[in-house]
Amino acid sequence: MSARMRQFISLAGIVWLMLSVPLAGHAAEAVVVRDAYMDLHSGPGRGYPIFHAVERDEEILVLKRRTDWFKVRTAKGIEGWASRAAVERTETAAGVPQAFRDPARDDFDGRRFEFGFASGDFDGDQVFTFRAGYRANEIFTTELTVSQVSGTFSSTTLYHANLVASPFMDWRVAPFFTLGWGRFENEPKQVLVDDKNVNEWAANVGLGARTYFGERFLLRADWREYIVMIDDNNNQDFSEWTLGFAVFF
Repeated sequence: MSARMRQFISLAGIVWLMLSVPLAGHAAEAVVVRDAYMDLHSGPGRGYPIFHAVERDEEILVLKRRTDWFKVRTAKGIEGWASRAAVERTETAAGVPQAFRDPARDDFDGRRFEFGFASGDFDGDQVFTFRAGYRANEIFTTELTVSQVSGTFSSTTLYHANLVASPFMDWRVAPFFTLGWGRFENEPKQVLVDDKNVNEWAANVGLGARTYFGERFLLRADWREYIVMIDDNNNQDFSEWTLGFAVFF
């Protein structure tokens, strides 16, 4: 096994170790009513009738959000919808006033699909990458990428399936880690008549960062290390960095 391959396996192991650390999920948040009372509606809007009033100092659980309305549950198990203004006048058990992000940021946190484009450098040659991803949960996204590299002496196409882990999505600039597997296809240009086409399996490991910047767009920067499995005694490695954008839904 080559030294580069051992380095790749070690780096992949470190990434998986980081991903295996248990991460706390987002449990329903408990807050205390500080107004004289809080009206609960039967649905997320003022057009829905008020059917219950929560008294001062009563604890409620904030279950979910729909634009500027929150579904809450009282200590007696009654569920209803309260306005954002009413919920923001509650406090945590420690006496900290509640505050909520804008709905646009919630769209980003609740996204399911991403489609993006990026460009950068692949071992000294320009690379263009198209990607499509599905966000399975708060941390993990599965992603398919197609990259085209146009070099002086050859052209290369990479088809990869990746697992992307984002354990710190609450950060404004959120880091992520990737592991992937796919195909590496290299076709020499006519000036290299003695070279042969390469069509082999390849693994990749990488890291990057993304940031949300409004509407349904995000910016993303990636660094990846590829290992192409030529044979048991011959592996080729390539480094890549890209910068691009994506839209999400």
